[in-house]
Amino acid sequence: MEDLAIVLPSYAADTSGVASALYELGGLTVIHDASGCNSTYSTFDEPRWFTKESAIFISGLTEMEAILGQDERLINDVIAASQAIKPKFITLAGSPMPHLLGTDFKAIANIIEEKTSLPTINIPTNGINTYAQGLADAWRILMQKLQTAKTLKKTEKKTKTEKPSINLLGTSPLDQSQELIASLKDFIGKNDFNIQTNLSFDFQGKFQDLTRITLAKANLVLSASALPLAQWLYETFEQPYVVGWPFGHLAKEVLKALSKAINDQKISYVCAEMRNKDNTKPTCLLIGESVLNTSIACALELEFNIKTKVITISNNSNNRLITSHNSLSDNIFNHILSADDCQLRENESAIAEIFSQFKHIVADPIYKMIANPANIFHPLGHLAFSGRLSLEYPGDDLLLPSLSTFFRRSLPC
Repeated sequence: MEDLAIVLPSYAADTSGVASALYELGGLTVIHDASGCNSTYSTFDEPRWFTKESAIFISGLTEMEAILGQDERLINDVIAASQAIKPKFITLAGSPMPHLLGTDFKAIANIIEEKTSLPTINIPTNGINTYAQGLADAWRILMQKLQTAKTLKKTEKKTKTEKPSINLLGTSPLDQSQELIASLKDFIGKNDFNIQTNLSFDFQGKFQDLTRITLAKANLVLSASALPLAQWLYETFEQPYVVGWPFGHLAKEVLKALSKAINDQKISYVCAEMRNKDNTKPTCLLIGESVLNTSIACALELEFNIKTKVITISNNSNNRLITSHNSLSDNIFNHILSADDCQLRENESAIAEIFSQFKHIVADPIYKMIANPANIFHPLGHLAFSGRLSLEYPGDDLLLPSLSTFFRRSLPC
C-alpha cells in the first residue's frame, strides 16, 4: 500500500500524449478503446478541443470484439473515416485492453495503409506509460514515416544572407501554456532567427510545412519528449540542436548556443552545463517537465543565486513497471539533469518528506496539498498533472525573457 496516493493524481497517459502531439498536424488519430473514453484523451487533457477542430476518434471497442479478437470493424471504420475526412496521414494508438490482448497494431496499420494509400503509423501506447512517452513516440515515429515515404528529405543548406531558421521541437499544451509559446515565438523573431516549424502546439501551418522541417539550420528542444526526435534528426539530416528555454539571464546563453549550433554544428544542453557548479545545497525544489523546469532552475540560479533541485517526469512516474518499450530512457534524462536532480519515482508520503527539506517549492498547485506549512509555494500549473485546474496558474510570470517577477514576493531568500 506504500504507493497508494490519497491526494496526488497520476500524470496523463501516453494515449493523451499521442493525441496532443498530432492534434494540429492534419492527420486522423484513432485510439483503440471502449466507447466514451475519447473524453479523457481529447477533452480533459486537451484545452484546444473546444476552439480548434481535430480528427481524433475512438474505436468503440466492445467486449465481444476484445474476447474474439475481431479487428475487421476497426479496419473498416478507419478506412471509412479516412475517405470522409481525407487526412494527410493515419495514426493508431492502443489502450490498456488491446495491450493486454496483444492486438497486432503493426499488421492493422499495414492493411489500412495498403487500402488507403495514406501513410499509416502505429504508436505503441498502452495507457500505462506517461504522456511524455506518447509525445516522444508520436513525433519521432511520424517523422521517420515521412522519411520512409520519401516526403521528408535531406536538403542543401541555404547560403542567402537571411535570418537563419530554426525548428521549435517539443511544444504541447500538456507542458506549456499558449502564452508561453507566443512569447517564445516573439523572442525568437526579435533575435534574428526565423521559425521554420513549430512542432506542434500552435503549429499554424499546413502538413506540407511539416515536411520542410529539414530546411532549418538547427533545432531548439523544449521538452525531453522531443529529444529522441532531435537526436534522430541530427543522425539522419545532420541538424544540430540546443536544449533549453531562454528564461531570464539564461536567454543570452541559449542564443549563443543556437549560433554555435548553426555555425559549428555544436549540440548543447545549456542548463546541464551551467547549473550547480559550486555544489551548494539547494533551497528551491521544482517538479515538472525536465527541460522547462531545469531552464527555470538555471535562470533562478543566474538571476537570484537560488540553488535548485529538479524532480522531473519520467516514463516511470505513473508506475514501477519495467516495459520493453521506453524511448525516454535514463540516458535521455542524464543529458538534461544535473547531479542534484532526479526522476519522479517516489510515493506521495516520500514526496511530502522531500518538500520539508526545501524553502521554495515550484510545482503544480495540487502539490501544495502535501507541502509543509513552512514551504513558500509558487504554483506553476501543469495540465498533464491537474488538467483544467492548471489553467488557473499558467505561470504568466515566466513570459520571456524575464523571470524578475516570479520570485519577487519571496525575496530576499
